[in-house]
Amino acid sequence: GRFAGEPITLRSKRTHHAAVVLRDGRTLLVGGRSQVGTTSIAQYRLEIVDPASGRASVADTIAARIDPRALRLSDDRIFIGGGVDLTGTPVEPVGQWLTANAQLIEKPWSGNIAPRFDRAFVPTLGGGVLAVGGCEDRPKASPEDAEACAACSQGCPPLGGQYDAWWLDSEGAATEVSLAGIHAPRPILLPGSDGSPWLIAATTNEPEIPQLFRFNAWAQRF
Repeated sequence: GRFAGEPITLRSKRTHHAAVVLRDGRTLLVGGRSQVGTTSIAQYRLEIVDPASGRASVADTIAARIDPRALRLSDDRIFIGGGVDLTGTPVEPVGQWLTANAQLIEKPWSGNIAPRFDRAFVPTLGGGVLAVGGCEDRPKASPEDAEACAACSQGCPPLGGQYDAWWLDSEGAATEVSLAGIHAPRPILLPGSDGSPWLIAATTNEPEIPQLFRFNAWAQRF
């Protein structure tokens, strides 16, 4: 029930960041909000905390992201997705890959994947990633639209009401996954023990009632 050892001093103090444990036991800090003098910035510098040495060190740079998601993939690489910039706009590119030692991998991006607020990510077998749902960065189109936008923490549902999902393979190629009938403004994705992730969302007919869906990789649908 206590902290062990001395506190580790970070190179960049940050909030609203992501943290993920690397293969070698060190912890990678990703994105967040930092203060440089009196100026607030969206953090772009990765930082690695080593519990063995009790030290933190700076690492590679990525697109600046506040509130990003960071995943350790099945092949030990790291995927970074989502997040917003200082203006609150969803960050592009939607995702970035790092080696197991937290070095940025320049990958060709395949697929027309628009950035979203609150998009969920989960690792899949073979070094892939499943990305689901989230709301668009757009204003309310009408008074009726304002009611639908209340389901989002930020932004509004996609025009037409159909949320999107994507399966990203280990090479960055993107395949669209059907979300027909699923209401996913703020989805939650959980890894499955057999490699088939679980989705907590709702149906378009009952958007107020959370339900559990399972991803079928062979059919590429929930």
